[in-house]
Amino acid sequence: MEEMVPQLEKLLFPSIADVTVLSVEVSNEATRIEARCTMAGADCSGCGSW
Repeated sequence: MEEMVPQLEKLLFPSIADVTVLSVEVSNEATRIEARCTMAGADCSGCGSW
């Protein structure tokens, strides 16, 4: 499964440069993808401040 993580990252987050996929868990009911932002911070979507 670990070799699939880079492929899934490109497939699921192609235009988001600052996201990395940490893990993928697949079951019969769901697929769980753990991802995190690699930036030190981000703008608030509500007010625009850092």
